[in-house]
Amino acid sequence: LIYEHFDTDSAAGALLDIRDLMAVKMVGKGEAGNLELFKNSWDRAMSGQKTRFTTAATQEMVLPLLLEELQKCDRLQHDVAHYKRLPAGDSEKTLDYLYSSLERMVEDDTKEGNRKTLELARQKGATAKAPSPAAAAQRAGKHCSYCRKTGHEAHE
Repeated sequence: LIYEHFDTDSAAGALLDIRDLMAVKMVGKGEAGNLELFKNSWDRAMSGQKTRFTTAATQEMVLPLLLEELQKCDRLQHDVAHYKRLPAGDSEKTLDYLYSSLERMVEDDTKEGNRKTLELARQKGATAKAPSPAAAAQRAGKHCSYCRKTGHEAHE
């Protein structure tokens, strides 16, 4: 009953369509927190799509949307420039390449944040230990109590 209430396209079996991807925008110039927020929003919009973007033809529909937003991120300019220099049809000129660049930058930001946290704790004289991924996700609010109990995929 609850699913029926919030369903926007029951015939298609999906809650989101391409308009939701088009609404995902980069905030600022891709600073650490904003880049992760963008990635999470992109992932959420992609996961709810009725069309699975698994073929080259369907990926071509969303690739320009991701490229347009990643161009706004100063820290991804090298990856974007590399992508643009690739000739048409090159095996690297894909949605996966652009998304992997985004994912890698967010992972680097997370590691750097953890390093800074450990350094701050060390400077304060505390016995610092590396935060576990589960603890970091819980602090970031990415797991609700249901997800923690069942091991369900992280979400916001």
